[in-house]
Amino acid sequence: MTQAALLNQPRFMREEPQPAITPAQAAAIPRWIEAGPPALADIRSAAFGALRKTGLPHKGSEDFTFIRVGEFLPHLGPPAETRPEPSETPQPLAKNAARLPTLEELESQLVAEAKDAYLVLVDGVYHAGLSKFGSDFQVSTLSEGKLGAEARATLEHIAAEETDAVAALGMIFSRDPLVIQVAAKTVPAGPLLVLHFHTGSGTRSDALVVCYAGKHSQSEILVRHSTLGDSVTSAQAVATGSLENVHTVALLDEGSSLRFLEAGAFGDESLNRDLHFRKFTARLQRDSRLVAVSAHTGSRLTRNSFAVDLAGEGAEAEINGAVVLIGGRQSHNFVRLRHLVPHCVSRQLFKSVAADQSRSSVDGAIYVAKHAQQTNAYQIINNLMLSDEARADSKPQLMIHADDVKCSHGSTSGKLDPAQQFYLESRGLPPMQARALLTVAFIAEVLGKADKAGFRAVLDHALLDTLKDRLPAAAKGA
Repeated sequence: MTQAALLNQPRFMREEPQPAITPAQAAAIPRWIEAGPPALADIRSAAFGALRKTGLPHKGSEDFTFIRVGEFLPHLGPPAETRPEPSETPQPLAKNAARLPTLEELESQLVAEAKDAYLVLVDGVYHAGLSKFGSDFQVSTLSEGKLGAEARATLEHIAAEETDAVAALGMIFSRDPLVIQVAAKTVPAGPLLVLHFHTGSGTRSDALVVCYAGKHSQSEILVRHSTLGDSVTSAQAVATGSLENVHTVALLDEGSSLRFLEAGAFGDESLNRDLHFRKFTARLQRDSRLVAVSAHTGSRLTRNSFAVDLAGEGAEAEINGAVVLIGGRQSHNFVRLRHLVPHCVSRQLFKSVAADQSRSSVDGAIYVAKHAQQTNAYQIINNLMLSDEARADSKPQLMIHADDVKCSHGSTSGKLDPAQQFYLESRGLPPMQARALLTVAFIAEVLGKADKAGFRAVLDHALLDTLKDRLPAAAKGA
């Protein structure tokens, strides 16, 4: 049979073409790498190689099954060259230009546990003059070369293996990645708060944050995202929105412990026009422990991605996510957790509340390598639907290549229990308050993992405030 005939044979699976990167990207990225700091060239080149292999997302991409790729593809071109430069004090900028947060805006984002330990980034650019922290955390930029050789080699390996095009672009175009290090056997007095301010200027902002936990250290990192309210004055920017692209890489050395708590922007009208892509990549060595909690209220399109490798025996990882959606907002969680060695434990818990016409999804996979015996892993996905028009998709997956393991997964979707609501109303609670209490109780298991009173209070109030005007309407459709 000729080659042409072979190509024309029917196939049981549809093959989608793999699109290359755009000509604009192919031309801009090499120039960007060459013009940038030499210390960043290896990382950026590795990510560029991964991007060329992966190509851009398309409608047949397995990693974007529940997302309309056309919504964010226009934002994946080379970013604009104009960015706020690091400054010692907030300075007002020209109209329509990106600006820095005022003192009031900065203080409004602080939490009780970290009022004296915080870092400020604006559109991915670290501003030392607006930041404050003690000696427990070593903070620098990647170009300063203070990240150890072994950790840097691991980071370069992660960049070369990146299969997420958006995350690869973040590693390439981040101006000067931020590096947070905790020395071996160090236990900081309190957590460090990382504040990401997004100006929403109609373009894409890219940030790369590297967290290194030294041997037998114990640390906590809190993350908050916020949009500077009056930054957008251009009609085009309002119409098209902008994309915030943040990639966090956590490297946990032997015996270390890291608690990573992340809260998305809350109560901001920009959530209805902007797109948010956030990826958390972690590599755990022997006997290290990671607890990650992500909570947010979605946006026009929010995609939270987790890529966690258990690379040392005895490592444990716990990934938790909570989301409350209203209107037409979207939230999509994408999880790839790999057990690469024996005797490791992983737990996943995701809960979503969807009202109105919102959409949520969780695409989560647990991979167990051939020699990763004595693996213990489970994954739970729970969806609470507050309207008939809302949609929640779940795609739990187990890919097990070992035979001595304990692995399980499960997924549920449903509405509030009428019997529980009747019980609360019979005790004197108004219907709206009863539904609010049941809804908050539904996600309380995830929020309880935050383990910080001030940070937990921020999450509780933000999620409840998001729902309070929707609960009566939801009740009519129940």
